[in-house]
Amino acid sequence: MTEDETKKGFYVHVEEVRLKDKHSHPFIPEEPVKFIEVADPIAAVEKSLHSCILKGFPGIVKLAQRYLISETRLKTNFKVRYGKSIFAYYRFLQMELADVYLKEKKANKKQLAAMFNFTNTTNFLICYQKHLKEKSGKKAIEELTKSNDDRYKTFITQAPFALAMLDDKMIVKAASQKYVDDYHLNEQPVIGSYFYELFPMMGFQWKKIYKAALKGKGQSGEDYVFERQNGSTICIRWDVRPWLNQEGKIGGIIIFTEDITAAKLKEDENAKILEILNTASEVIKIGVWKKNFKTGISFWSKVMKVILEVPDDFTAPSEMAFEYYKEEKSRHRIEEATRDAI
Repeated sequence: MTEDETKKGFYVHVEEVRLKDKHSHPFIPEEPVKFIEVADPIAAVEKSLHSCILKGFPGIVKLAQRYLISETRLKTNFKVRYGKSIFAYYRFLQMELADVYLKEKKANKKQLAAMFNFTNTTNFLICYQKHLKEKSGKKAIEELTKSNDDRYKTFITQAPFALAMLDDKMIVKAASQKYVDDYHLNEQPVIGSYFYELFPMMGFQWKKIYKAALKGKGQSGEDYVFERQNGSTICIRWDVRPWLNQEGKIGGIIIFTEDITAAKLKEDENAKILEILNTASEVIKIGVWKKNFKTGISFWSKVMKVILEVPDDFTAPSEMAFEYYKEEKSRHRIEEATRDAI
C-alpha cells in the first residue's frame, strides 16, 4: 500500500469445515456426497465413469454412497455385468480415449499421462501397452468368427495366445501350443478329445458359460481362479464366444484365456504392504511414504498427507517431493536420510 492509498475496508472468507475422522486434516473441507436414487445403480455407475474420465477415479465408496448401494454388491454386480472391476473398466475407458487421441494425433503420450492423472509417462505407457495387448487378442477372436472351419484351425494352432476351438459336442478341434502349455496337457492327446474329459473337475459356472456360448451368447471376464489337472491354480482373464461354420450356423465355441497369476500375486502383495503401512502409520501417528524406483510410483499414507497438509485424494508425485518439507534443517535431514536409505 502506498502513502496515497487509504484503507476502505477488508475482505472476509468464511468456509464450513467438517472433520471426516480423527485422521483427517481439520483445514481441508470434504465435498458432500450427492445421493441419487435410480432404478439401475450399476448402469448409473457405468455412466458416471464415462463422465469423469479426465477428472480422476471417483472411488468405490463414493459411488456406492451416491447410488445407495452397498460396496460389496456394487463391486460384484458391476463385474458380472461388464466383465471387469470398476477401476479396470475406468482404465479401459481412459485407454480407449487415449487410443483415439494418439491415432488422430490430438495429443502426445506425455500430455495423455497428465490428462489421465498418471504420475509419469512411463506408468501411462505400461497401462496403454497392456490395453493394446488385450485388445489385439479380442480382435483376433472376432476375426475368427468370420472365417471358415479350416481357417479357424490354422489360426488357432499357430496363435501365440491360449486358444482352443471346440465343436457343438464339446470335442476339441484345435488348440494353440500356449493353451496346451498353460493347462499342462502335453502328456495326453488334446485334438479330438472330449473337453470335459480333459477337465473332469470343470465347475458348473463354466459349463453354464459354454452352454450360453453355444446358443450365441459370448462372455468375458478376468481374475478367475482356475484349477488345473495337477491341482495347481492359476488366475486367468478369459473370453468365450461362438464360431460360425460355412452355413452361417453356430459350429461350436472358441475359448481364449490369459494367465495373469504373476501380475495378480504382485498386485495383491503390494496391496497388503500398503494396508500394513497405512494401518501402522495411523496407530502410531507417523507418516509413511514409499517409492518404487522401477515404476516411479509413490505412495503416501493418510497420516503423511495430514502432516504435509494435502487432501486425502492427493496423488503422490513421482519425485521425492522434498519441497513439502521446510527449508534448511528439516529438508536437509530428510534428504540425507533418504540418500542413506538408498
